[in-house]
Amino acid sequence: MLVGLGGIPVAAAASSPRITFFFGLQRPEVQARAAFFAVQQPGSPTYRRFLTPPEVAARYGASPAVRAQFLRVANQLGFSAQIDPSGVFARVSGSVARFERVFKVHITSGMGSDPPVDAYGAHGSLQLPSDMRPLVQDVVTSFLRQIKPPSASAAAHADTEADTDADTDADTDTDTDTNVDTADPPGPKRTGTWTRGCAQAKATGAFSYAQVRHAYGIDRLGSGAGASVAILGLTEKPSAQDIADNARCFGYAKLKSNTLLSDGETFPVPTGLFEPQEDLALVRGMAPAASITFSQAWSGSDQWFLGAANVLDAGHLPDSFSISYGICENDVRGNGPDVSPSTRAGANLLDSLVIRLGLAGVGTYASAGDSGSSCNGLPYSGVAWPASSPYLTAVGGTRLTLTPSNQRRDEVVWNDLRWTSASNGGGAGGGGLASHSPRPPFQQDLGLPGGGRAVPDVAAAASSFPGWAVVLGGHWELDGGTSAAAPLVASAMAVLSSDLQRRHLPPIGPADGLFYYLAAHSPSALWDVVHGNNGFFRNVPAHYARRGYDLASGLGVPQFAQIARLLPSPAPSGSTPTSGLG
Repeated sequence: MLVGLGGIPVAAAASSPRITFFFGLQRPEVQARAAFFAVQQPGSPTYRRFLTPPEVAARYGASPAVRAQFLRVANQLGFSAQIDPSGVFARVSGSVARFERVFKVHITSGMGSDPPVDAYGAHGSLQLPSDMRPLVQDVVTSFLRQIKPPSASAAAHADTEADTDADTDADTDTDTDTNVDTADPPGPKRTGTWTRGCAQAKATGAFSYAQVRHAYGIDRLGSGAGASVAILGLTEKPSAQDIADNARCFGYAKLKSNTLLSDGETFPVPTGLFEPQEDLALVRGMAPAASITFSQAWSGSDQWFLGAANVLDAGHLPDSFSISYGICENDVRGNGPDVSPSTRAGANLLDSLVIRLGLAGVGTYASAGDSGSSCNGLPYSGVAWPASSPYLTAVGGTRLTLTPSNQRRDEVVWNDLRWTSASNGGGAGGGGLASHSPRPPFQQDLGLPGGGRAVPDVAAAASSFPGWAVVLGGHWELDGGTSAAAPLVASAMAVLSSDLQRRHLPPIGPADGLFYYLAAHSPSALWDVVHGNNGFFRNVPAHYARRGYDLASGLGVPQFAQIARLLPSPAPSGSTPTSGLG
């Protein structure tokens, strides 16, 4: 889903309100990246030997000297400053007038909606004073503040987690959304045998979640008791009623969840938005007993890093962090019309936070996009960000067919444009070569041209034929896309991690090193997708599936029970902590 914040910039108000900008501190990024790649690489001396978040901050955050000097300089300049617990960045607060005077920059302000906010942003780059310059690596120059508190009823609706006793029907046995008309879809119908779910969900024609859990071998690893998945939400979360309806339909126990608000946010938007409902449905469907953390961020891409920071700083870490949103990489890091020093800084900070989540034992998964080989729906080639980041697992899409016993009959590259147009919800799995992100070490031997990061890494069911059943406002809808595939893989890997930790073993953590290792040494751990392509526009060359890695389906579809069976042992513990998980 392509996201952005509306509002017309105007001159900053004469009252000069107080705002906060985010300063990425000088930090040992080269060392952090090397440690991140080593901790996920089977055979490494540190494979799956994770640190606690305070240990990560001490080793790979800004040094004590940089932190202390930055606080002194900020205070001398008339600002208040606070170092984030990650040690990656600082929050610097002061009046608009002081920011403009000290940093020689013009700050604009405007009104945004859904929810109503005051939005502030710098026009151009800050000119850092000479004594601050050597301490700072990146600066995010945008700030949002909600200005309309929720009504009492809305607040109760947003904050109450409804009781969800199992009450199943008698019939019970990415931006990347792809909503379709469920009345009579023209393409392939559901295959296999519907299991566990209410009549309303079955009537959409979708797979049941239990069908795919079985086909992918997730059910053999358990229900995810003790597992936790964090979901990035752009000021949105599922409503309590939709959580309850989803649980009643599929027979889940009451959801254990918490919501982490972003800077300047007072409440998430609880209703009317589809993305969080789909994330919820896939996490609960693949890991029914797992808990969920809804981590909020603003829709402007330069602030998504705050959602990752909140997850890292929250105390009890999740097993997986899922991001179902995407923007064309060229519009964040390249030369798109909306690219700015702030968007590049925000992308750098998200990379830094994802690396540190990985060092603490959390794997991050992102949707590869729903517009095939095109630049997120624009008529030229490109890949989606943050899936283009080399520090997370990019998840593409497939179309799955099942036998009557819910075993896989076949799986091909997701491309629904044969049956429905893009304007009517048709999509194809995102994939291609990044132009602005480097190739990670485990992709170096794939024989691909250039040196850009290849997308995706793996793939999973994303087609709207038959799609997934998702409830929104009491209405059951059919949905698909890599917005579903990313939380599917994230949740399955969380189930695997929770099973390991019950046996007093370290979790999986970041998974790409493992996926590429297994593809080379134990190919049965992944279903190699060899048919289909992700063409979206006729004038943009498609990528085709083939044996081994390809830019349409990556390495293929993880076989989660096989991965559990073939999982290499962690490095000897020595004196290194095994996990950052509480």
